[in-house]
Amino acid sequence: MKYDDYLFLYPSVSKMMPKNHPFPGKIRIYRRKVTIYTVNHLRQRLLYLYRRKQSKDKKKECWHMKLDHIIHFTRTSPIASSTFWNDAGFHAVTGGSHKNWGTQNALMYGPDYYIEWLTVEDGNVAEASGHPLVRQLRHDGRGFGTVCLRSDNLDQLAKQIEGRGFPTIGPMDSERLTDAGETIRWRLLFIDQPISSALPLPFFIEWEEPDEVRFAGLKQKGAITEFNEKLRLDALVFSVEDPARSEAEWKSLLGGSISLENCRLAFERGTGKERLREVRFESAGQEIIFEQGSYQVPSFG
Repeated sequence: MKYDDYLFLYPSVSKMMPKNHPFPGKIRIYRRKVTIYTVNHLRQRLLYLYRRKQSKDKKKECWHMKLDHIIHFTRTSPIASSTFWNDAGFHAVTGGSHKNWGTQNALMYGPDYYIEWLTVEDGNVAEASGHPLVRQLRHDGRGFGTVCLRSDNLDQLAKQIEGRGFPTIGPMDSERLTDAGETIRWRLLFIDQPISSALPLPFFIEWEEPDEVRFAGLKQKGAITEFNEKLRLDALVFSVEDPARSEAEWKSLLGGSISLENCRLAFERGTGKERLREVRFESAGQEIIFEQGSYQVPSFG
């Protein structure tokens, strides 16, 4: 081993070594002990630290997701839905049309999520689309449908989910044409599961624009106001036959935890179709029932 193959770390005091020393020349001594690492050892250590960071980043991708939006199926038009909520003291807007799905929506934003009231616009297109969300809309008709979680790397997430034993559909490109003529684009990832009365697993979204740019644009357009930014969620409550089983399945899907950054997920025992039962806001003081969905919302005045 040559002198150049070693690194001397944690220097403190310089000392000249004799010519007959295995490492002649000037080295530094730390507390009278020389700490020597081979270059190969250092490479292995750096590789270990890099892989550990990658592992933490992968866990963060799934363990620290945010709720992106709540799907609520309706049989009312986007104008009627937004009018209902505006008359109740909130700020909702019409969204636009999903031309390839035959659907349209109204939206109400919070500070980092939104509620989507989704309805059929063109029955023929909706029937032929085969889209997982549209198939569930046609099955359920009205009421809370499912929830969508936000990711910034659907390709990586799909591999992780497949590795946990959940077959997937996507990622698939999606878009919406707004009333102003603007095209909004994103990608979606679904769990491949039958449409039934059992609780649907969440699906996932990756937006074309970064969150900072997207939310800044929504504020500029008036879709998010100061009022909307105060609408923070407390919990999403799901009615299921076996709460422990449902929670375990969601934990398995999401990598070991159902903790979201912007709301809680709660599973409670119930009868009938397994679905989201209640959207609960912080400081809730009244209940609003809309299209078979329960919203526990703040009181005004």
